[in-house]
Amino acid sequence: GSCTGDDPFDRWSITTCGGPHSIDLTWDDITRDLDLYLSDAEDAQIGQSATPNTTSETILADLQEGERYVIEVQGFDTSGAAQGYTLEVSPLD
Repeated sequence: GSCTGDDPFDRWSITTCGGPHSIDLTWDDITRDLDLYLSDAEDAQIGQSATPNTTSETILADLQEGERYVIEVQGFDTSGAAQGYTLEVSPLD
């Protein structure tokens, strides 16, 4: 999806192989605050990670095989500037 404003968000849709997963968000500027959210296909929130003064957020979740999930990266406070990041979804088994 797209949005407007100084601190937009990105949404990613994934379908997993099932089981425990780690969703990891990292970036390189500690003065920028990004937050991470996980929702099911109906947009019900399953998990969130919103820790200030870090350069990473992680959600651990047991996901169902073949189900669609939505991962959202939100620029909580980026001082209105673009902030690059890396997002990884990894099975833990």
